[in-house]
Amino acid sequence: MSKFRWTRVTFSAALLSLLLLVALVAAACAEEEEAAPAPTATSPIPTPASSPTSIAAAAPTPTPRSVSEEVREIQIDTLQSLAFNPSQIVVEPGETVKFVITNQSSLLHTFTIAISSAKEEILVDVSMPPGESKTVTITFPEEPAQLYLFCRPHESFGMTGTVQVGEEGSLTPTPTPGAGGTRTY
Repeated sequence: MSKFRWTRVTFSAALLSLLLLVALVAAACAEEEEAAPAPTATSPIPTPASSPTSIAAAAPTPTPRSVSEEVREIQIDTLQSLAFNPSQIVVEPGETVKFVITNQSSLLHTFTIAISSAKEEILVDVSMPPGESKTVTITFPEEPAQLYLFCRPHESFGMTGTVQVGEEGSLTPTPTPGAGGTRTY
């Protein structure tokens, strides 16, 4: 066997071994991704602005409720016009609400509720691909407050709103231009 042929065989064997190694690593990574639980719409999605620790600390604590008391459901639509419908929501202190969020636009939106527009405490953060619906259930704080509703990618375009916890007269919500108005459920 000539030296040229031996080198070519050795190189081919090394290349084949390298390709096999890459395939095995890719398969192992794919198995890890399949085994890892995907985030659900009922749990907050960690974002760069908030670590998993801060989300756990910021999540409202469940309130004891009677078995007969039902969780209220509120439909929220994210619109092509970069607005929430409704953009202003009124809930009772300590109330548990199930939001059914539908992205009716061709853009990615988020349904994000923070304690204030400073976004120091995020209560819920759900990513909404175009055309999809997701649900998220949240128990609101016991004390009256005006919470900040916003879409992360479109906040600067005015895709914001409010969640009024408690009596409407106790805090004055700021209207959101181009949005769907207020619904009291």
